[in-house]
Amino acid sequence: MNEFGNYLYSLRKSKGMTQQELADKLGVTNKAVSKWETGEAYPETAQLIPLSDIFGVTVDDLLRGKEEALRETKQTSELLSEEQESIQSEKKKFRSLGKMISTIIMLSATAIYLLLGFVWELWHPGWVVFPVGGILCGIISAIFNSAIYNKER
Repeated sequence: MNEFGNYLYSLRKSKGMTQQELADKLGVTNKAVSKWETGEAYPETAQLIPLSDIFGVTVDDLLRGKEEALRETKQTSELLSEEQESIQSEKKKFRSLGKMISTIIMLSATAIYLLLGFVWELWHPGWVVFPVGGILCGIISAIFNSAIYNKER
């Protein structure tokens, strides 16, 4: 049997119909229904809409077979979910990189400022730019991360 035949068979059985009853509704012989279910033949195009109406399925589902329609839906949802995971992963990497860079700059600026002052006793009013730069970097990082967080919501 093929997917169409398997699906037609399962639909017919789920309705509790015999091949003869289905054949009578469609105006064909029970031999024709048997051939459809075994895959020896397919119904004429004109029979597809009445078949889909009898079983309450779309012509597309009928032609593809239920298994095929479900498989394609599952594959599509898996691809979408993989794509979303990839995007989330890229966002996390980008955020981590931004946090790491701003932390390194802030710590470096503070360390340089303290080294110049305590180790070499070179306190100069202009050197306040080091801790201020570090603080500004922290503020920019906080704003950047806040914007990303709000954008995701």
